[in-house]
Amino acid sequence: MRINVIKVDVKPKPLLIIGVYMPCRGGIDADRDYREITDELSEIILKYKSSCDIVIAGDTNASTARDKPNSRDKLFLDFIKEHNFYTPNGLGQENTYFHPSEPIISNLPPRVKWEKINKEKYQNMVSNKLLEINLEPEKSTYSELSNVTSELCAILDTAARACAPTQKSKSKPKSSRSWSPAINKACKVSKQKFWEWKCDGRPLNLNCMSLINMKEAKKRLRSTQRQHEAMLRKSKYEKIMKAHEGDQQTFYRLIANQRKDGSVQTTCLKVEENLLSTPNDIRNGWADYFEELATPHYNKNSYQNQVELDCLFLEDIFRSEQKSQIIVSEELVSEVICQLKNGKAADSAGICSEHLKYGGKTLVVMLTKLINLIFQSCTLPELFEMGLVSPVFKNKGKPATDPNSYRKITVTSVINKVMEKLHLNDNSTIINKIQNYLQRGFTAGISPIFAAIIITELFAEAKDNKLLLILALLDAQKAFDKLWHSSLLRKSYQIGIEGDKWLMLKAWYNELVSQVKWSGGLSRPFPEKQGVRQGGVWSPTAYKIFINPLLDLLQKNGLGCYIGSIYCGTPTVADDICLASNCPYELQAMLDLQENYALQENYTLSETKSTVLVTGNQDTHEFLLNGSLIQQSETATHLGITRDSKSRFDSSTVVQERISTARRATYAMMGAGLHGINGLNPCVSLHLIRIYIIPRLTYGLEAIRLAAKDLTTINQYYKRLLKQIQHLPDKAADSACYLLLGEPPIKAEIHRRILTTFGNIIRNFDSIEHQLAWRQLATKSKSSNSWFIMVKSILEQYDLPSCYDLLQNPPGKLTWKELVKRTVNSYWDNKLKLEAASKSSLKYVDIDRLSIGKTHLIWSSAGQNTHAITKASIKCRMLLGVYTLQANRHKFNQYEVEPTCPLCKQGPEDRTHFLVQCQHLTSIRQPFIDALSKAIEEMSPGLYQQITSEPTQLTQIILDCSSSHLVLPQFYNRLECISRGLCYALHIARSTALDIHYNAEYSTLQFSKQWRKDTHNNNNNNNGINASQYKADHKPAMASKSIPDHEPVMPSKSVPDHKPTITVAMASTSVPDHEQTMASKSVPDHKPAMP
Repeated sequence: MRINVIKVDVKPKPLLIIGVYMPCRGGIDADRDYREITDELSEIILKYKSSCDIVIAGDTNASTARDKPNSRDKLFLDFIKEHNFYTPNGLGQENTYFHPSEPIISNLPPRVKWEKINKEKYQNMVSNKLLEINLEPEKSTYSELSNVTSELCAILDTAARACAPTQKSKSKPKSSRSWSPAINKACKVSKQKFWEWKCDGRPLNLNCMSLINMKEAKKRLRSTQRQHEAMLRKSKYEKIMKAHEGDQQTFYRLIANQRKDGSVQTTCLKVEENLLSTPNDIRNGWADYFEELATPHYNKNSYQNQVELDCLFLEDIFRSEQKSQIIVSEELVSEVICQLKNGKAADSAGICSEHLKYGGKTLVVMLTKLINLIFQSCTLPELFEMGLVSPVFKNKGKPATDPNSYRKITVTSVINKVMEKLHLNDNSTIINKIQNYLQRGFTAGISPIFAAIIITELFAEAKDNKLLLILALLDAQKAFDKLWHSSLLRKSYQIGIEGDKWLMLKAWYNELVSQVKWSGGLSRPFPEKQGVRQGGVWSPTAYKIFINPLLDLLQKNGLGCYIGSIYCGTPTVADDICLASNCPYELQAMLDLQENYALQENYTLSETKSTVLVTGNQDTHEFLLNGSLIQQSETATHLGITRDSKSRFDSSTVVQERISTARRATYAMMGAGLHGINGLNPCVSLHLIRIYIIPRLTYGLEAIRLAAKDLTTINQYYKRLLKQIQHLPDKAADSACYLLLGEPPIKAEIHRRILTTFGNIIRNFDSIEHQLAWRQLATKSKSSNSWFIMVKSILEQYDLPSCYDLLQNPPGKLTWKELVKRTVNSYWDNKLKLEAASKSSLKYVDIDRLSIGKTHLIWSSAGQNTHAITKASIKCRMLLGVYTLQANRHKFNQYEVEPTCPLCKQGPEDRTHFLVQCQHLTSIRQPFIDALSKAIEEMSPGLYQQITSEPTQLTQIILDCSSSHLVLPQFYNRLECISRGLCYALHIARSTALDIHYNAEYSTLQFSKQWRKDTHNNNNNNNGINASQYKADHKPAMASKSIPDHEPVMPSKSVPDHKPTITVAMASTSVPDHEQTMASKSVPDHKPAMP
């Protein structure tokens, strides 16, 4: 165990002390092991850093002060930088924490729990109340619309809370620690024994009975506490598995609860050199910070004055010629309401999407009238101007006390969101028509990953033609928060948004007000005079309109890279702009244009956060931005994908980063039972992996090319993960590891994502990616680095239609995804079965019945019982031939170890001998065999005799009953339950007997050594000694027999290695049809960790 953690409950904040012993250097996988430990540390830090002060001590096997750091030092330094840690010699003198003295009280109304509300009652109450509202066309003034809107929101909020069940007030807070009657009893005994020891004068003599009794009582108390925690953990896992089978909402809630730990908010904030510590001060500090951010600070020049003047002229013209251009129907309003997502935060009026969805037809009619009146007057009600700001920590190794480490997310009015969606849908045709085709962000039918594919093609083109390629990745400071409203409105008019549509857009960016929501309270309101709200419906599109002229300007001047005749100089996703060029002087010209545009439009480019990546040429070039040099590096990250300038496919570090991210996510899920022994059923664990691990493991891999060694690395990680959740050793057959779970290798998932992305490209005929596909497939050879050539080879591998056929006749989205899934699964199904058929260890596995997408009976029949899952893991090892018997030891020790059964001494101990023939285990085996014969005879009289005529056939039924054509499917679960209990009972009996035997041999060996030593000493003193007399005098603590002739002695302690830590109470008669409890304690005292 390399990590030990102690939590010290001190004031004002708990202290988490992490003791660590990092892996040493020298091994083949030393760096990989080091990354695994740092990832595990990272997960612990992310979970507890908000609620505890953290100190890491121990042997890190790395240096922070070496002049030339090695690979291990770099990993450790990156770890320190990522989590904003510091070493003791860098300890600062300033205070970093101030504990607030005032209590934490929430002044905000509690959230409505819609799953507990009577929906029909709510709808009827809303319908009755809405009849009292008189909404006439003449009530379209600002004040009238504001009053009606406030009244409507009040009706919805009041009705929802009236229909919610009343909650009983809790007089006492719930204790975080469970305290059972058994613990209470043990605690009283421990206190009594401590009192007796205290009355005895607190003796320290180890032979004193009062001291012995006190220590024994304390030991029993701690053991009782551990047993209770284990029982709670078992109950939690069973709840998760039960919810997985039916209630998905409860399932995900239980999983999420395992990651919650304390508050995630900082307790102090540094605003303009002022440290704020109380919640109220922090709220006002946030308000000051965001108000400063939302206030323009620029000197107006002739351009700015002209823009402001143009907006005034446009407003006068459109107001004088105002006519209603936007009229919505009840069907459109109802459709948009249905598109809103459930479970989102409520707005300033306490309204969320569920209030509208469950309001019924009357509410839809009222909303339609209200929205049409607002569109007619082009005036926004006061309630719609208010936003609730939530600072969200970016969590990228930045200090939590710095406001710049947070992202400003605003919750706007839900009814206003409906209006924004209707307005945006009405203008979508205009926007899509003028949008630059290299803008890949927030566009229907276009994935942002397309921009990454364009960059991949630029690298491939440069490598194929041995060209210089320079990428400039630019960072705009607070791009969304500092957007210039007047310039946005002017550009909106220039693209064709006019009349009432323009006036309505202006209303959404005029006289906006926000409040900060923090620690259960709201800050003072503050105005927002610039920026678009992150969280608003129109915000992403507004930013695209704002930045679009820059992309058009660069393309119009022909600045940037071309692939053939296709311009690819500015692949962009919203505010993430990448400038690409084959000429350093051309790139500098592009940077100058970008700088001038930013200066003109009143936003700032950060030269310190921007970076330049140069590949294909060793000549040095310098690039300027804002008069300062831009840093150049060998690696740079764009859209979450790290590019490098040295490797063939520009992606040598991506796989290690993905594995590190996936490993941290896996550690995060261990609290929910995602581990091997004593964890969740592997079926449930696999579901968690598909939902939480695979997306992190494969993100961005569909947009790049991977080297063969990278594919091998990621495949080994995923294969090892699947073996761990099944509690299988590394030597288990890889094909069986996949087939038992019905899961293909991760390579298949990557190929599936690549083909799905290609399907998206071929359906977008007008996209640049579609043009690149035709060009690259027509001009590139098989040796090319092009992404599309890789796609071509993958299509050929799976015998799918050719690229050219797909480009000419693209299938539908669902049709293509289904075809890809079916074909990829079939390919790997055949390949894995062919590999499994060549493995002698899998001779008892019915390979033909295994398939991708279907879990084997050994796991599907285990259900939710954690003890049944433990039994199934033992049986799974026997089924795959990795359960260590004497025949295995004989094989893997160059035949130096005898294969003879150590229990009965009759023949080699293989699986058939152990399960069916070993005479020493007959009494253990017989009750299960009787139950097995009863079940088989119920299927067909005389069938059991037919099966038992050949021991290997009975072994086959025990290990995999589904493999026999004689067994009916309706008896699978029953036979599996019996055979699972049999395998486990034999495992416990064998482990116990051998444990006693080896302990006796060890005691005898120690006695012999001591006897020879004493004999030698006595001979030197001319004193003879008799062995029998020596044995009688010393009476060594050893077993009187090695292996009993009849029933083995029942185990009284845990067994090591593959033996689970279980105390057994064996069945002596018969085995019932249902799962028989073979253990009184099925979980260890500590929490199991990932192997």
